[in-house]
Amino acid sequence: MRRAVVEAAEACGFGPEAIAEIEVAVDEACANAVCHGSPEDGDISVEIALDERGLCATVADSNRRLAVHCAERSATGERSLEPMARWLRSERAGGLGLRLMERFMDEVEFAAGPARGNEVRLRKYRVLQQR
Repeated sequence: MRRAVVEAAEACGFGPEAIAEIEVAVDEACANAVCHGSPEDGDISVEIALDERGLCATVADSNRRLAVHCAERSATGERSLEPMARWLRSERAGGLGLRLMERFMDEVEFAAGPARGNEVRLRKYRVLQQR
């Protein structure tokens, strides 16, 4: 997995420091999916997409119970995923991984649903040089 992440970041034109940050962030998202997301027989997937703006890595697991537990309904009936982020940050034995993801990536978004499980999307934008 790490090799694929590094190769994608290189193909997108990131330098060594940004590549290392992306690698750590995706690795931490995978660790969270293993530790908190998927039951022993669950699936974890990693997708990496490149575009003109940069790189987006999506790590998903199949734990629908955690998704339902962590997604609260607001007063308007919309689901909020902030409870999932709070839960991951509050883990007594961890929480550092989420902080690393937030530090190293430009965007960190959570998605969850009772039919699909949990998902974290990590985006890093390329800095384009002015001509």
